[in-house]
Amino acid sequence: PYVIWTNYDIEEKDYGTISLNYLSSIMADAAGMKKSPLQRYLWDLRKTLPIITSQGCYDENGFLAPEEAEASYKDLLTNYRTIRYSRLQGRMNSNAKSAEGKIKKMQKALTNDGFIVHAGGRIKDESGKKLTYTNSLESLNNMYEAGNRMVELDFAFTSDDEVVCLHKWSDLAKWQGKEVTKEDEKPLSKAEFMDQKIKGSFTPMSLSDVISFMESHQDLVLITDIKETEYEDGTFGNELYRLCHRIAKDAPQLQDRVIVQIYSENEYDLVRDLGFDHIIYTLYQLPEGKKLDTKEHQSFAASHPLVAFTFEKRFLENNVFIKEMQKTGVPLFIHTVNGKEKNTALKGGAIDGVYTDDVKNSK
Repeated sequence: PYVIWTNYDIEEKDYGTISLNYLSSIMADAAGMKKSPLQRYLWDLRKTLPIITSQGCYDENGFLAPEEAEASYKDLLTNYRTIRYSRLQGRMNSNAKSAEGKIKKMQKALTNDGFIVHAGGRIKDESGKKLTYTNSLESLNNMYEAGNRMVELDFAFTSDDEVVCLHKWSDLAKWQGKEVTKEDEKPLSKAEFMDQKIKGSFTPMSLSDVISFMESHQDLVLITDIKETEYEDGTFGNELYRLCHRIAKDAPQLQDRVIVQIYSENEYDLVRDLGFDHIIYTLYQLPEGKKLDTKEHQSFAASHPLVAFTFEKRFLENNVFIKEMQKTGVPLFIHTVNGKEKNTALKGGAIDGVYTDDVKNSK
């Protein structure tokens, strides 16, 4: 039995029978605190397996002996043990010198290149119009053939829990010239999404298509971008964790060529626990005051190895911010910069690179 006691009034709740591993997520909920990515992961896992022990598990139907639990929930339990082990023993791939060497190598590759092609890059449709945010197969081929090797792609989850390349679901309605409604924000199934043309012209991609492309193009580096959904009831979609878990499960051989973008400090450990050493911390979702908190960024970078920081191009005009960010010792990138503005931004060495829609890039 357990009791959560406070010195102020809170709503009484019965969270049911649980195993001890869930206590931190329940305490966060009882206290009205924002859950960390790990706590959100445990909160969701509890709905399926409220009790996990070495002697067996419980699901909604009752007790499962270890062999029964393995047969029914192999993927869930394997992933849970991976995260638990890495928390207890140190992060997966935690040979510090090995990880540090890989991170330094990726930093060098990023800064030598200097350009991350954004959302697959700009591409012309049949009429000659230049389009962005297609995240399409054609854009991926186009940017690669132009000599680029660093690409950022947007990812989203479908209604049947598959991963596709898309900035946000409401874009589909916008591309058709419709006024966006709440209904347009709901995900389609994978089959429905893959059955249409992006912006009327281009081939949509799923995560499996990206994996296939990377396997046949061994020098391509992928930077992920996925938005976290917060639902009306206050729960989250855990999309970043789910995407990283899917890549780690389906393509572990590619993890050294995947750079995961995180959007807050508390996402870092969960991503590393899933075996991703290469992380870019992008600041754009932070409140303005936290974006400008360079002391915090310096402190975080000192204890959490990063491939790069990324922030909006407007901060390039803030000399104090740039000088303080340079003290992190981490490469600095800005987004999104196109045309002649790229060369202007890179002059003087204040930053190390840019995100760009352009596919013809040279320093």
